[in-house]
Amino acid sequence: MEVKHNFKYHDYQLQKLSDADLKHIFIGVRGKINTRKRLRQDSKELEIYYCYIIREIEKRILFFM
Repeated sequence: MEVKHNFKYHDYQLQKLSDADLKHIFIGVRGKINTRKRLRQDSKELEIYYCYIIREIEKRILFFM
């Protein structure tokens, strides 16, 4: 699946992504949050989206335990 760079996936779409694509999105969103914080800009929307990504990653890890 090709990953778009707008980082606007819903939770059901995150479930369908490969681990590599999910990692790519995770790193991208984390980087955008860090950049916005350094520039003292609002990052609340990205932080909420970050939580959805983390939740999907945690679900995948728990599934394989």
